[in-house]
Amino acid sequence: MKDDSIEIPIENKNKIVDESTAEKERQQKTQKDDESAYIEMLQRLQAEFDNYRKRVKKESTELSDRVKSQLIYKLLPVLDDFERMIDLNKPGESDGAFLIYQKLIDILSVEGLEAVPAVGERFNPECHEAVIIVQVEDEADDDIVTEELQKGYYFKKKLLRPAKVKVSKHTTGI
Repeated sequence: MKDDSIEIPIENKNKIVDESTAEKERQQKTQKDDESAYIEMLQRLQAEFDNYRKRVKKESTELSDRVKSQLIYKLLPVLDDFERMIDLNKPGESDGAFLIYQKLIDILSVEGLEAVPAVGERFNPECHEAVIIVQVEDEADDDIVTEELQKGYYFKKKLLRPAKVKVSKHTTGI
C-alpha cells in the first residue's frame, strides 16, 4: 500500500507550531485587553453611579431643607404672637400657653431653628436690622444692641429672618 500522506519538513513543522502559538498568544492578549477595558468601563460606570447617587441625595436634602425653612418662616408670626401673649399676661395666667409655646420651640429647634443672639451683642448688619438708634455718651457702648424688638432666627445656620433691634450709637460731644 502506498502512503498518500504528505510529509512536511521539520523546519516547516516548527514554523507552523510557532505561528499557531503566536496566534494563541495574540488571542489571549486581545482577550486580556478586552477584559481590562470592560473592567475599566465597569469601574467608571460604578463611580459615575456613586456620584449620581450622592448628587441626588444632596439635592433631595437641600429641597427638603428649603421646604422646611419656608414652612418655619410662615410659622414665625405665630411664635411672635405667643411671645407677646406670654409677656402681656400675668404669671400663672399663661402657663398652658407657655407650655405649648415651649413645645413648639423645642420641635422647631430639633429641625434646625435657632434664635439670633441680640441684646448685649455688637450690632451685626448680617443678622440684625437696626430699627431704632439711641445716642449714648460712653464710647464702649457704641454699636451695641440694647433691645430686641422682634426675634431673628437662623435655620440650619442660614439666616431666616434678621432680628429687629435698638442699637446704641456713641455721640461725640453734642
